Amino acid sequence: MRRLSLICLLAPLLLLTELVTSAPSGPPQDNHRRSSKSLRLKTRRVNKPALRRRQDDSGDEFLATTGWDPKEFQYEISVGFGTPLQDILLVIDTGSSDTWAFPPDLCSITPGCFWSFDPDQSSTYELVSKDAFTIEYEEGTTVASGDFFTDTLSFESGVQVDDVQLGLATAITGNLSWGVMGLGFDTGESKPLYPNLIDMLVKSGTIDTPLFSLWSSLIGPDSGGFILFGDVDETAYKGDITWRPMVADEDGTYKDYLITLTGWGTTASPSKQLTTVSVNVDLLLDSGTTNIVLPPDMYNSLVGYLPFTVANRNVDCTVPPGSVDFYFGDDLKISIPFQSLVLPTPGAATGCAWGMEPAKDGDWLILGDTFLQNAYVAYDLANYRYGIAPTNYG
Repeated sequence: MRRLSLICLLAPLLLLTELVTSAPSGPPQDNHRRSSKSLRLKTRRVNKPALRRRQDDSGDEFLATTGWDPKEFQYEISVGFGTPLQDILLVIDTGSSDTWAFPPDLCSITPGCFWSFDPDQSSTYELVSKDAFTIEYEEGTTVASGDFFTDTLSFESGVQVDDVQLGLATAITGNLSWGVMGLGFDTGESKPLYPNLIDMLVKSGTIDTPLFSLWSSLIGPDSGGFILFGDVDETAYKGDITWRPMVADEDGTYKDYLITLTGWGTTASPSKQLTTVSVNVDLLLDSGTTNIVLPPDMYNSLVGYLPFTVANRNVDCTVPPGSVDFYFGDDLKISIPFQSLVLPTPGAATGCAWGMEPAKDGDWLILGDTFLQNAYVAYDLANYRYGIAPTNYG
């Protein structure tokens, strides 16, 4: 999700309605693992609600849900907070590091909020620090703040991890309605730093190493995928996985999953290369952002080489075969089919939306979900590297 400096940015809200187009194949079978200790969890693609400002009878403004935004999507995961466990759905976010939820009272007055955690109903809840949890989103225009606490975190597989530090938002400004599972480096957390979810999975013996990988399906009525903590699933990608170093900050620390793009190109079917361009650009791997966000000059150049027209991110819903190709060194190419970059906008007179956009001033450059649904990515936090390969849809 788009982040603000050292703290995480969350793209707006989600609902449980899934995008509906042609159904993809199911995820690969989980029959090849290299580690004896791992945790595999299902994920699901969800739409964001369309929020609009409205006025009540007295003229005061408020936010209201006015349906769904089918061209914006993210991924959710089901977890349990507390004892006895309370089921909560969280947004999976590689662009942030804190895991947090809404309490019932705040959720009840927040448009689009359906899942909350009540600490009074948990016998294992322990307050760590009051009013110490703060996360800023979208250039600081959206803020979640509240308390830090520890409690038991439970997963659908039956795994439980005790004494996980979590956030409980007691105040929200801006467009937030969903809790977050932040999977970034602990250096990106709200301060002071603490052992985050991945650290606690290692400490508890659930996994051997601080590593996770994501498999995301193409758009479909049952679309989703899985997250695998502690291992890489070799059936989930084609060919060999290639490992590359992540990009450190200027001070030498690693705060974000930044990777270096070395080139881009476009290809028309059958395998007719339209162009290739060498670049050296660092982008954020961010499962919490829908689109690919590129420097404006790169975006405009790329769109100019497409064998169809993209105008203000509007595009025909049916496009010719072909792909946008991204290069990460000389020996690694991830191809994004044109059609997987076309996002439906039901009822819109302008057709469909294009799953890329030019960055605005202050925006992060991002490889979001329209990229990640075509790439299997592993995040190795211990060695500050990422592994990447073309996705295998089974």
